[in-house]
Amino acid sequence: MEQPPEEPKGGDASRQRVDPARSVEDAPLEAAMAPADSAAGPGNAAPENGGGPATAPPSAGDPARPGSGTSSSDEPANIVEDAVKPIKREADHKSDATHKPHEAGHKAHEPHKAAHKAHEASNKAHEATHGAHKARKAGHKAKGAGADADGHADSAHAHAHRRRRRRRMWFHLSGACAGLFVGVPVALLAVAFVVGPFRVDMLRSEVESVLQTLVGREGKAAIGSAEVSIGWQHGLVMYLNDVSMSGPVANASIRRITFDIDATAFLVGAGLKVHSIAIESPNVKFAVLQPATFRRPEPVALLELLNERLERVATLAYDRGLEQVTLVGGRLEVPRQQPEAPPLVLDSTAITVAAAAGGELRGRLVSMLDRQQWTASFSRIAQNGTTVVKVDAEDVGIASLLGLNFVSQDLTIAPKAEGRFDATGKATGFTASLNVGGGYIRLGEDGTFLQRADIAVAWRPAEGDIAITPSPILFGGSEVTLAGTVRAPDADNPRWTFDLTLPRARFAPVDIPGDPAILQSAVVQGTVDPATRSLVLSKIEATAGDQRAEASGAFDFGPNGPRGRFDGQLTNVAYSMFIRLWPSFIVTPGRKWVIENIIDGVIPTATMRLRMTPLDFDSDPTTVSPDATPAHLDMTFENASMKLPPKLPIATNGVGTLNMDNNILTAKVATATTEAARGGPLAVTDVTVVTSDLRTRHLDATISGTISGAAAGIATLADDEPISAMKPLGIDPAAVSGQAKVTFWLSGPMENVIDRTLIKWKIDAALQDVSSSSPIKDHVIKDATVDIKADTTNLTLKGTANIDGLAAKVDLSQPIGPDAAPGHSGVTVELSEADRKARGLDYGGLLTGPVGATMVDNSDGTKSFTIDLKKASLTIPGIGWTKGPGVAALATFDMSEKDGIVTLSRLNLAADGVSIVGNVTLDGKNGLQRADFSQFSLRPGDILKVRAERMSSNGYAITITGDNYDARGLIQQLKKGWQDKSSQAAGKVPLKIDAKVARIVGFGSASLNNVELKASLTGDTVSKLDLTGVTGAGGAGVAVKIAPGDSGSMLTASTGDTGQVLRFLDLYKRLIGGNGQIRARMTDAGTAGATTVTSFSVDQDPGLQEMVATAAKKTAEKAAGQRVQAPPDAASRFESLDITFRVNGSVLQIIDAVLRGESSGGSANGTLNLTTQQLSLAGTFIPIFAINNLFGRIPIIGEILGGGRDGGLIGVTFKLEGPLANPTLSYNPISGVTPGILRRIFEYN
Repeated sequence: MEQPPEEPKGGDASRQRVDPARSVEDAPLEAAMAPADSAAGPGNAAPENGGGPATAPPSAGDPARPGSGTSSSDEPANIVEDAVKPIKREADHKSDATHKPHEAGHKAHEPHKAAHKAHEASNKAHEATHGAHKARKAGHKAKGAGADADGHADSAHAHAHRRRRRRRMWFHLSGACAGLFVGVPVALLAVAFVVGPFRVDMLRSEVESVLQTLVGREGKAAIGSAEVSIGWQHGLVMYLNDVSMSGPVANASIRRITFDIDATAFLVGAGLKVHSIAIESPNVKFAVLQPATFRRPEPVALLELLNERLERVATLAYDRGLEQVTLVGGRLEVPRQQPEAPPLVLDSTAITVAAAAGGELRGRLVSMLDRQQWTASFSRIAQNGTTVVKVDAEDVGIASLLGLNFVSQDLTIAPKAEGRFDATGKATGFTASLNVGGGYIRLGEDGTFLQRADIAVAWRPAEGDIAITPSPILFGGSEVTLAGTVRAPDADNPRWTFDLTLPRARFAPVDIPGDPAILQSAVVQGTVDPATRSLVLSKIEATAGDQRAEASGAFDFGPNGPRGRFDGQLTNVAYSMFIRLWPSFIVTPGRKWVIENIIDGVIPTATMRLRMTPLDFDSDPTTVSPDATPAHLDMTFENASMKLPPKLPIATNGVGTLNMDNNILTAKVATATTEAARGGPLAVTDVTVVTSDLRTRHLDATISGTISGAAAGIATLADDEPISAMKPLGIDPAAVSGQAKVTFWLSGPMENVIDRTLIKWKIDAALQDVSSSSPIKDHVIKDATVDIKADTTNLTLKGTANIDGLAAKVDLSQPIGPDAAPGHSGVTVELSEADRKARGLDYGGLLTGPVGATMVDNSDGTKSFTIDLKKASLTIPGIGWTKGPGVAALATFDMSEKDGIVTLSRLNLAADGVSIVGNVTLDGKNGLQRADFSQFSLRPGDILKVRAERMSSNGYAITITGDNYDARGLIQQLKKGWQDKSSQAAGKVPLKIDAKVARIVGFGSASLNNVELKASLTGDTVSKLDLTGVTGAGGAGVAVKIAPGDSGSMLTASTGDTGQVLRFLDLYKRLIGGNGQIRARMTDAGTAGATTVTSFSVDQDPGLQEMVATAAKKTAEKAAGQRVQAPPDAASRFESLDITFRVNGSVLQIIDAVLRGESSGGSANGTLNLTTQQLSLAGTFIPIFAINNLFGRIPIIGEILGGGRDGGLIGVTFKLEGPLANPTLSYNPISGVTPGILRRIFEYN
């Protein structure tokens, strides 16, 4: 912190000050910033109305106004003397003739005048008192005498002398009154000042009025309170609390302003002098400032004006006794002109400004800018006729200061400036420096690190310009020394102009290895307009030998920026120079592609045109302005070395063109040469590379061309990434001979790390007399003349070849990809069932038809098999899964044999949603000993583990666990029955099943959850079963149990949601709800039992609706013309369904079925063949069952009229026949009007 200037030594106890009679109110500090011809300096009279309303001298009887003094004496006379001093001074100014010539009379006159004033201040409280009346009369006479000439004054003095003795008693009485009415309040006021602040509302109002004048009519000023305090340490102190000002330019709020007032000057009437001002917690928020339209002064004149204003501020402050101004806890918020840009905020700001004699001024600022502390200081010191003004700052974050989002927060600047002036105030010199460094400029994807920039300038009055001394700038791995001149605006040119040279220019970008590019000469000319924040580069020239570059550009950093344009052209430039001069932040992805794909060469001609919008400066290449003009580049190249697709060899002697337009880069290579690791040179022709939008984050490219030469070289290229076409074929490129020509096409992301799954490619190759000296997939290939077509999914090879010593026609199809079918040994070998048996690959009835097989003998004695099952049929018995011919399927496993035991390890079967992974152990007769499947998925979504192990008592113990199982195939199989030979071959194998599955999926979106099953069966006979679970929709319980008994097994089942179970089993989808019970006995002769379903409904069954409509019509006709209409939904709700059934083999016989409901009912019987899924069911439908059935319950009459206990007076006979999924409904309409026993004539039997 700066210390205030030292007090001048000698003189009075109070500081010697210039013009002590004038106060700060007479000429406020703000006047110092006014033009020189209108300032109220020390020798000029203040304007009559300038600076706010005049302040009347304080009155001794007005304790609310400041200025009342205190005295250490306890005598009333002294208190009165102090209290009436301001009044005396007022009278002295009015009549100096009365004051000076008649001191003796004046001493007598003062008590009269004080008593008179005290009496008036007490609101004439003692008007009736005679002594006060006499004092008032005497006072009036004295005042009148003071207005007369000197003769009248003498007369007044003589008159007072003659009456002195007579009024001595009156004098003491008046003094006592004055002491009572003036001294006591003053003493109380003094005590209040010493004890604590004293509120002064009148002072608050007057200062508030001054502030209101400052903010103008459009603004508003307010002060919460004003306080005055006298302390033993600071003397007289005035506080303004909660100050607020608002206007069109800014809003400000200040917690407190403290004025340290010269108490001595105040008490003797020398005016209001302030030693120091302390401003606490100011918060200033500016409105959005519009660009200035006034003409800025010439820089030298501006410097001189700044010096003159600083001098006036320092002198005026010092003359008024103002030694120091401090500000703490300040916050300044300045909005930026850019839309939606965050404001500039200076927080935790502390400022100290001190003035001293001779116009000396010093100041220091400490502030926080975006959590970065920065400091600044300034000084004005005049010595020996020379004035020096210095300004410097440190650690100023340029990103936060200027609101640049493409500059890192750690990039700071440290500006310094020094101006010199002679005794007349004329500028004689100016120097400045700017140190920048330690941060990133993110104008591209990666940005450029600016290590350091030291710019130094000096004003040269004789030349009329500003010289830039050689100043180094280091960025990335490059170094540029900048020198030149800058000229200030003048009447002819309102812009700053500059003419710069680069005496040293060394460009070595960190992302480009090799020697740097060194320019022999470079010139940059242009203009800068600070008002519009624009930069124009009118001329850029650079040369290095016969290499030449020319360019121009313009940049706008104003409210609508940053924006820019850049146009350049090159002539006979080496590629190494071109790529190093290409700034990393300009079209970064395009530059990156050129760096990664072009290595060397010569560029005879090149032109570049760039148009940049604000989104190009945000360091994110994916953000693109829709109205932006894309970058454009045209160049030709010769003798170029370039990369082919990643990991392929370099092409040399390239001749072609490169174009970039609409953010798309296109490179065309007419001719080039490349050479693989083996096979000799290869000719490269007609190569075209087209990229995706260069501004996208991940660059895609499409590459096409033709390569011809030795087959070994072509095979080597085809074996590299991203194609890798030889490895799946088992071809060793080094063993290949012959000739080849390949046309290729690649498309996809071209990153350093190639993801083959994202690359699309095609190859069309012609091979002539190609042989392989080493086996290809255990086969020897010679004299092959074939055409190969390959892409990301498949490879085909057609032609003729000698395979394993046999002439063969090759027609190879090799799927490619992680989920593709197996590869082959160069050919497709089809094995019949006889071939498979000869090789120990007989699977009985599980596998039929030809299969493609590849067998490889491993070094450890095992054999690896890859089985292509696409042309074969594959069946897994018992679960309803079958794969037909034409459906892709693949099985792989390793087979080993020891002591007559065959082990199939790493078994993996994948086909049409099936995925089975595990190990299988077989005995010498291929009988299953153990199977352990870690994954057993027969349909997509199945999550099961299955383990089967042969029991000691023959048969298998099967354990099933999992989270999900799709049982629809199993349900279909159970409904159809299993009658094929594979089932018969299985014989009567005992099985013991223990299963726990969290969810079993059936038909109709129905499922059973938390299913637990324990079962024992032999063949098709279930001896014991215990199944529990809950329905997935409503959580109703399901339980099925088969327990052995003396005369057969007893089957019991129950469910709380029969409709859900029927949908699950795909038996009937329209029944909703219903509590179901089944009880049946299972014997060798078959199964017989009964089932009951209660409280259910049928949802929109077409056949049921048709019979309801027919019955309703017949009922209406029978009602003698009366209209009878059943409720529309009544026919769908039923009370119960009772069925008596018998099962023989796969035929379910419904002996009797009775349906009861309030609105309808009926009875039926028939058969259902579970194997053929054929239904044959006949019965009677009875409408309005609750009433109609009453006739059937009447003995004898009911049999005649109602057709029996379960019949009705009115009914329709029907028959359902055909496939269970869609049976045909037939009914006899005549039966609807035929009662009882006669209706049986029309039944379907």
